[in-house]
Amino acid sequence: MRHLTCKWVILILFTIFTVLFSCNEKDSSIYGDSGNSGDTGDTGDTGNTGNTGNTGEENGCGPIEQPDHDSPLTDNDSPLIDNDYTDHDYTDHDSPLTDNDYTDHDYTDHDSPLTDNDSPLTDCPDDMVEAGEICIDRYEASRGDATKTDQGVATAKAYSVKGVMPWMVNPVTDEAYQKFKAACVSAGKRLCRDDEWISACEGPEKLTYSWGNEWERTTCNNVDTFCDDYCEKNSIPMENCDLSENCGYNYYCFKVVPTGQFEDCSNYSGAFDINGNVWEITDTGDGYKIRGGAFNCAGPSNRLKCTYAAGWTALYAGFRCCKDR
Repeated sequence: MRHLTCKWVILILFTIFTVLFSCNEKDSSIYGDSGNSGDTGDTGDTGNTGNTGNTGEENGCGPIEQPDHDSPLTDNDSPLIDNDYTDHDYTDHDSPLTDNDYTDHDYTDHDSPLTDNDSPLTDCPDDMVEAGEICIDRYEASRGDATKTDQGVATAKAYSVKGVMPWMVNPVTDEAYQKFKAACVSAGKRLCRDDEWISACEGPEKLTYSWGNEWERTTCNNVDTFCDDYCEKNSIPMENCDLSENCGYNYYCFKVVPTGQFEDCSNYSGAFDINGNVWEITDTGDGYKIRGGAFNCAGPSNRLKCTYAAGWTALYAGFRCCKDR
């Protein structure tokens, strides 16, 4: 009996062990390598094909979510792409260049005589003549105490009067240039700018000289002007009188004369002695040029040209003043 009981115990234990072992194998089949087969779960990376959600761009959805809304180039709230923001509304009404309500007429610079059609040019003072958009002195500048025979010594103010010796210096220096500028300012004017001077000399027809295109020895005061007078005074027959260019050096008969003495030596509007008598300093903005020719310089047919500028400073030079109209 006792032996039988032990046999049953052994049988029961064997059965329990068998069942437990079987269950363990089953659990292994469920949990064991399936984790590795979870690599196939990596095919869940095909979930990354959720990136094909980017193909939402094809549906017009992607770009709405992806743009940087802080950027005015892509922000739907930006007037650059907001269809409700019309071109008319987007006009910068503070800018005369883009405001459709700001006409070309209104945009005219009323301070500029070159562009202001509604503002007539003012008349020039009696001692000046018109030269396009400016007034220019009728005569070469002179000192306040100048006379017919002496240029005087006063330097405070420039004058434009007939019949006195012109204000002149020799040599030309930066100090003289500054004095000339200041003298014009004291007169309520300014030293003529280089382009203004040339324009006044050439006139609308762009002449070679202020009087025309042909050289004329006696029209303006130059080194050769008084050659025939010299011959007459010294009883030299005219057929023997040297009237060729630079004859004034042969006879040493050149001289400076009072302003306005040569009545035919004027430009189209009545400015005298722009060519000849004394050189004239013009303002270039950062310096000066010397133009017009003079009473004592060789080669007058060239040096009295409106476009000629002296390249040296040991000469007799004066100036004239200008002002805006």
